[in-house]
Amino acid sequence: MNSLEAYYLNHKGDIMKVSEHFSLDEIKCHCGCGQAIVDKRLYEIAENFREFVKNETGIEHGMITHCVNRCVNHNRKFLSQGASPKSLHIKGRAMDFHLAGLPMWKQHQLAKKARKAGILPGGVGFYSWGIHIDSARSRTWGTFLNKKYKDAE
Repeated sequence: MNSLEAYYLNHKGDIMKVSEHFSLDEIKCHCGCGQAIVDKRLYEIAENFREFVKNETGIEHGMITHCVNRCVNHNRKFLSQGASPKSLHIKGRAMDFHLAGLPMWKQHQLAKKARKAGILPGGVGFYSWGIHIDSARSRTWGTFLNKKYKDAE
């Protein structure tokens, strides 16, 4: 697999690397259109969570991305599955992933702990396949350890 690093242009036109651990291939829309919008804050949050998990477990677990960018056309395919027509994936501000080598209950537990510690300040969604994070306002949803979880603590 081609593993290109993700870069963006800053306001001066300088080429900047997005993140140490995420490749361009991982963040592109999966339909093949090439959309790869970069929200630097999202990658700061993801890298901070990655480091948090490493500190908590003593092992570096890779974040296996399922989806970062979705163009408007590709997003339409997910509307029947509950995706928002205004999904933050369209703007490159959301990431769906799971952590390699950890059971899902442990991933959810770590995300909940990271959220309490301020490591995951935006949206956090809990799913059977993994975790959604984004760089928008603070909120939670989904199923956490077989219980509904929505900002109730």
